Amino acid sequence: PQCSRDEPVENLTTTAVREKSGEHGQDRRMVALAVLSTSPGISAPRRPANAASHRATNGVGLGALLGATALLYLWPSSASGWSNEYYAAAAQAGAQSWKAFFFGSLDAGNAITVDKPPLGLWPMALSARLLGLSPFSVLLPQALAGVATVALVVSAVRHLTDSPRLGLLAGGIFALTPVSVLVFRYNNPDALLIFLLVAAAGATTRALDSERAGAWMVGVGVLVGLGFLTKMGEALMVVPALSLTYLTFSAAPLLRRAKHLLGAAAALVFSAGWWVAIVMIWPAASRPWIGGTTTNSVMDLAFGYNGVEGSPALTPQLRGWHLAAESRGQRLRPAVGDGIALAASGSTAALRRSAAIDEGGIRNLVGSVLDW
Repeated sequence: PQCSRDEPVENLTTTAVREKSGEHGQDRRMVALAVLSTSPGISAPRRPANAASHRATNGVGLGALLGATALLYLWPSSASGWSNEYYAAAAQAGAQSWKAFFFGSLDAGNAITVDKPPLGLWPMALSARLLGLSPFSVLLPQALAGVATVALVVSAVRHLTDSPRLGLLAGGIFALTPVSVLVFRYNNPDALLIFLLVAAAGATTRALDSERAGAWMVGVGVLVGLGFLTKMGEALMVVPALSLTYLTFSAAPLLRRAKHLLGAAAALVFSAGWWVAIVMIWPAASRPWIGGTTTNSVMDLAFGYNGVEGSPALTPQLRGWHLAAESRGQRLRPAVGDGIALAASGSTAALRRSAAIDEGGIRNLVGSVLDW
């Protein structure tokens, strides 16, 4: 409407409502809401006054938890020394040679690699390049992975329960679990592996009720694939659980769930396979020997030493079946098959491990629990 500049605001809004009143009811309601929101003395509904203080309190709690976790995992940095000197030497080699960095070589001369893929070594090697080689620079990436994992646990539990307090409680329990303190103060690849698999589990929970479930599941596949490049077959142990969780509890239609799982599988194969493919096509004479193998084959490392043969959870019967197949020239190499076999034999492995008391007493039992 054409109104003079001196006409009161009340007349403007009243005129607008009057003109819209003869049109559709939806338009009338929308204009009425606009009038209410701009009229003097009337304000839109607000959140409770203490919502901001709750957010601030939760933020302080999370910051305190992560700070305490960092202190727990980092101080004193000299307590663990070089930790696993095998991987510390590989980190030193990676800090000196980019070729050793890529292959995960044990020495800068690239004579032989470690018995694991290189992703777990890369953060340590980069830290040593930036900060200089020292126990602190070698162990810093593990501690940071631990802090990040605690944050992921808090986020996942808070998302599932809609309770920031439960999230902080879960994160605190995880941070203080003795095996967590041990792993994140040591330079084995397990620290990065745990971070990646917890992130994959958290992404799966996000996918259950998200409109972008497909993207979340692709992320799950990428994370598990990176776990494969950290410790190979161990990362695949979570695949059955994550797949069944999404397939059973997702809000998406069944056919769409299946498509999302196929997308996750494709992402897993790509993120796990690119390094393996490069090593396979690289001339063997110009790269280091693949440690942990007698054949200088990265496939042998993946599905032999770090696969079926190297899995402590397999029953002796399954291990013997694989070795018999190998002797006939029919080497077993399906990664998914390894994961399924591990899941299927979990209960048998637990019973077998519990028998360690009779074999060696409490020390063997504790060792079996930590190994599990």
